[in-house]
Amino acid sequence: MPVRAEYELNLSDYRKAAYYGLAQRYRTGFRMMIALLTAFVIYLLTVLILRTEIMPIVFFVVGAYVIWALVLMAGTETRIRRYMKDPETVLGKHTVMTIDRNMVEVEIPDRKIHNKVPVSKLAYAFELTDLFMIYLNTQDTYILPKRAIKEEEVVTVRNLFLKTIPEHFVSRFLKKKKTR
Repeated sequence: MPVRAEYELNLSDYRKAAYYGLAQRYRTGFRMMIALLTAFVIYLLTVLILRTEIMPIVFFVVGAYVIWALVLMAGTETRIRRYMKDPETVLGKHTVMTIDRNMVEVEIPDRKIHNKVPVSKLAYAFELTDLFMIYLNTQDTYILPKRAIKEEEVVTVRNLFLKTIPEHFVSRFLKKKKTR
């Protein structure tokens, strides 16, 4: 049952994880922006069809939200570039991650990193399309690219997290339960 992955983390994996984190931190703001942009498109269509006067304040509000999103994305890109240049980066470093029923173990020999945490003590785990983000604690996050493991091992890891830490595991591949 142990899933062992040997890989080198690449920039694409790190970028996906960084933007996922951004989207999670600001999800309410992004949802509001999407609703506002939808309302803005409807407003513009109504103005064009009914040939009414345009209210300039609408453009300022929408523009402010767009600028806010661009500033957040620019900040994320800046942090990514800074991490690429950091001498302690794990990008491109040989990583070995082993996950079994009880433990998650991460080894990065070039950085002298060796962490071992019980699965039940993981802070969080997220499954994205191409990777798992595994939070050993609130400070140590490791990325497990799905390209480093077989498809059946992806299912094994997903089911292990779902069984062991269901309240701390989020996957886009799980059906959400309807609540009444």
